[in-house]
Amino acid sequence: MATQIEPKELNMQEQMTSIRRHLAEIDQRQVETIYEPRKFWLSAVVASSGLIVGTITLTKLFL
Repeated sequence: MATQIEPKELNMQEQMTSIRRHLAEIDQRQVETIYEPRKFWLSAVVASSGLIVGTITLTKLFL
């Protein structure tokens, strides 16, 4: 005979599962947020270097 779980206990397990899922989502967002400033600065450096190289190339081409 299988044991049956009481509705109260089942509801508690669902709530705990939901809380664990939300905590995992929060942890994931915190990790993603940590790297956002680094991504911004890296893209700024790449864009700046592209502009500098483009300016040097055009200067050499016309002079």
